[in-house]
Amino acid sequence: MVEQTASIESVECYASAEDRMIHSDSFSQINVAKMELIPELEELFPLACYSYSLLNRQEPWHWHNAFEVNVMVSGSCKCLLGGKQYIIEKGMGIFINSTMLHSVVPGDKDPGQINSIVFSKDLITPSSNSVIAQRYIRPLLDERGFYGMVLRPEIPWQRDILNIVRRIFKLCQSEQYGYEINSAMLCGQILAAVAPHIAEYKTDLTEGLQDKALFVKPMLLYIWEHYDQPVTLDEIAHAGCTRKNECIHYLHSVVGTSPIQYVKNYRLQRAAELLRNTDRNISCIAAACGFRDGGYFARSFYEAYGMTPWNWRRAHSIAGK
Repeated sequence: MVEQTASIESVECYASAEDRMIHSDSFSQINVAKMELIPELEELFPLACYSYSLLNRQEPWHWHNAFEVNVMVSGSCKCLLGGKQYIIEKGMGIFINSTMLHSVVPGDKDPGQINSIVFSKDLITPSSNSVIAQRYIRPLLDERGFYGMVLRPEIPWQRDILNIVRRIFKLCQSEQYGYEINSAMLCGQILAAVAPHIAEYKTDLTEGLQDKALFVKPMLLYIWEHYDQPVTLDEIAHAGCTRKNECIHYLHSVVGTSPIQYVKNYRLQRAAELLRNTDRNISCIAAACGFRDGGYFARSFYEAYGMTPWNWRRAHSIAGK
């Protein structure tokens, strides 16, 4: 994901991509009980805590209007954010700024467990004109070069944030009287700790990564909504209001792969989800995920997962359990 300098004008066609709070290319349905994905934030209390294992899965490319803080409970992971890859080891964490495209994949060592909190700015203050918003929230939202920061326990103020996340988790798990207001105050403390350090963690905007993301987001939305049909480069480029060569460059810069390869990878992720969670016939799954040739699907799946679809289902299926 190496960037080249680019000057890009904003486009109106991107506006529709922000209509929803959570955007994710995950096939799993939101399940708060199992904490499999980022839950839709409730208006009355826009904070969600969730935990998931990276064993045999990943948190795919997505974005949302909320702030996110991840803490590595065990093992390690790779967080892809702002055109860079960050290795997060046990005890470390990462703060992810609002609206930033990001993905979390298993680390090279032991895929581990992640605890995350996701909270809206409205949890801290509903007014964009308040002193709190102007001093602690607007700097984060307005600084286009700030994607987030790795949190390390050896740095005192970052260790404080990691401990705050743990406290929020305990409060939300207990649901004792007052946990909502106490959690909200703790989330405010996170933003107050991060805001003074924005300049230290800015990404050089001469690479234009965030401008490119404006085009990439509607491209991804188009792929997620049409993966089960034939998808062409022309269609992906049109969704992002770009030419084909720009489409290839932007998507590779932000996501790290070509548009057509991303479509293929996404279809395989969908197929793996269906193999894991359903008893549907494998040929039906292949067709439902956009593969018209069963043999090509089997070869592609083996290349991506190291085993045939049938063997992968035997090893990972939870259907019927």
